[in-house]
Amino acid sequence: MNNKNKKGISPLIATVLVIGFTIVLAALVIQWGTQLFKTTTTETGKTSQFSLLCTTGYNVEYSFVKNGVASIDITAKNQNEKTISGFLFVAKTDKGTTKTYVSDPDPSLKITPTGPITEPVPVSLGSFAQAKFILPVGAAPAGEIWNSVDVRPVATLDSGEKKICENEETIKV
Repeated sequence: MNNKNKKGISPLIATVLVIGFTIVLAALVIQWGTQLFKTTTTETGKTSQFSLLCTTGYNVEYSFVKNGVASIDITAKNQNEKTISGFLFVAKTDKGTTKTYVSDPDPSLKITPTGPITEPVPVSLGSFAQAKFILPVGAAPAGEIWNSVDVRPVATLDSGEKKICENEETIKV
């Protein structure tokens, strides 16, 4: 057989191509890993900041007045130096009917309220401040009474992102 008729790439060129592909692949994997690490640490930082803010950063004292069947008035006193961005109120009857109200209308919270809170509503509650929220619950369905309101603060992270705290306080009315 004559070796001059064989066609193909030389072993040297094949080795160079394999090394080149390996370097490109390694660079892509390193870039992906770095991005994954940065994203994970950023998200972990946000989650820990949010958890810390909601569990230890807020100290709110609530009081209420029930105005017949028309509304429930809630006064919130911020007993801490952290500003509260807003509140989520869920009024409940003894049979489980609920109405939801949000003092911060930010669409990023992804909450669809039952109705607006009446009164001029402060969007945030500064350090050691107090505000009154009037929830226009109206008459409860037949055979039911409004008996509690669950309140959850809205936290704003350093990044500007807003989240509703998971720990709620139930006010018996």
